[in-house]
Amino acid sequence: MEKGSTTIDGGSVEFAMSYRQEIMDDQGLCLQVYAKVDGDDTEILRFDCFDQAPHYHYGPENHNIRLFMDKTTCGTPFGWTMDNLKNNLSTMVERSGYEELAGQLKAHPVSASVLAEVESKGRNLFANERRTVTHKFERMLDNDIFTVGNIRIGLEYRLLPQINSEGLAIHVLTDIAGQNVEFLAFDCFDKALITTMDLEIKTSVSIGIQLLPGKL
Repeated sequence: MEKGSTTIDGGSVEFAMSYRQEIMDDQGLCLQVYAKVDGDDTEILRFDCFDQAPHYHYGPENHNIRLFMDKTTCGTPFGWTMDNLKNNLSTMVERSGYEELAGQLKAHPVSASVLAEVESKGRNLFANERRTVTHKFERMLDNDIFTVGNIRIGLEYRLLPQINSEGLAIHVLTDIAGQNVEFLAFDCFDKALITTMDLEIKTSVSIGIQLLPGKL
């Protein structure tokens, strides 16, 4: 996993962030914690704050223990991540297998101002990098974002050569806890109609309908 291009110095550690769009059926902010270990720039923790399958890694370059976040209890993945960076960073670093670094963080915690900068830049990436509309595909849609009260509707024409399909995608979004959240999507592809619902922003359900020749 490459290091994110948005970096913030936190003293004993460095935070790196990027917005991952390359995953076909998911997307979200990737927040990494780096530190020098034996002179090498080492990834200590990684938080993948994805829409559908948010998870995090203890020691990606060591044990690489991956655990999924429980969206029922953690709230928004990025909010959960920031809460743990503020309150449990040294403990998580220790579990990743870096006891000496954990001791440094206990003695000299990352400052509140640095963590505030991490949160601000992370939310900015969420707002500006989210893949909800297409601007460079072959088939552009004019005026492709519509605001209705506190929700936004984004239109995107998607070309999917990997599954030999294409069609209109309709995204329904709103702001929850300062994070841009997609809670409903309709993928109106020529080979299948897929509806994705995020029920109460807790559980994601995808319903696929196969389109047969001559049938609607």
